[in-house]
Amino acid sequence: MATFDIILNPEDTEYYNKFYISAYNEKGWLKSFNDYSVWKTAFGEDYFFLLALDKKTKAHVGNIVGVFYRNNEGKRIMLGVGGFYLFPEFRGGGQGWRLFEALMDIAKKENVNVFLNCREEMKAKYIANGLNKLRDNHMICYKINYNHVNIDHVIIDHTFTIIDTKDFDDWEKVKQFDQTIIGNIDRSKYLKERFLEPTSHGSICLDNQTKQVTGFVNLIEVAGNNIFFGPMYADSDEIAELLFVNIFDKLLSSTIKINEIHFTIYKSNKCVVSLLNKYTNGQQIKGCEKTSHFSKFDIGVKTEFVYCFGDGISFT
Repeated sequence: MATFDIILNPEDTEYYNKFYISAYNEKGWLKSFNDYSVWKTAFGEDYFFLLALDKKTKAHVGNIVGVFYRNNEGKRIMLGVGGFYLFPEFRGGGQGWRLFEALMDIAKKENVNVFLNCREEMKAKYIANGLNKLRDNHMICYKINYNHVNIDHVIIDHTFTIIDTKDFDDWEKVKQFDQTIIGNIDRSKYLKERFLEPTSHGSICLDNQTKQVTGFVNLIEVAGNNIFFGPMYADSDEIAELLFVNIFDKLLSSTIKINEIHFTIYKSNKCVVSLLNKYTNGQQIKGCEKTSHFSKFDIGVKTEFVYCFGDGISFT
């Protein structure tokens, strides 16, 4: 029996801040402090932040987040899950899985595919709870110390134009490029909201001949004066390096205080590891591995064009 009440999308930002700080300090989770605002603004009624409050004390027990992704026809087709966290003092009594089940009940009403990413220690539990269709291409996390980055010149390629995301205005082209990789899922409002919010720093690559988007990259300022690097999608390794160097040149020219930069990449994509080797003299640090789980089927993202994974509830 649940010992908590669930509040949907609470207005008080104290709950989000408490969660972000605790999750960062305990587990190293990286989220921007306006994460809730970005997702809620982009997805509206498709976004669910389930806050668990103790029935007696009204203490913050924990939370879980879900977002429905829709196809181009406007139909809900998948629920992404993230932000599943119980504060340490409330663990061990089975309350976490009751909170998880509350979100799964929302998904069942829509009969949609459910997706999440997890670290190795949670893999078996999610498989046992029905998310047993795994993406073959799992992920590896890396981090670098910012002061190890050594980029002495910007790459110039007259085939392409690199535009700051804050100066870009043709978001339909971003949607079209995104869907060449992810298929019939419309997350254009989210990409625009994420790229334009003030703690993000990004670039978009345009082909000078076709005027089409051939890649993009976004970085997010997160807790601890750190940076989360991603997403970065590109049509080729050459474009990926162009975006990589351009965005670091932008950071190095800024006044942002940065300690570490964190990356999540697919194991099969060797390009970013080679870039980290090249531009930090091999001083990158390998971290945990993650798996991607689905309840019905792997949606078949073209992971060869995904050079860095997006944040939290993203499916690639």
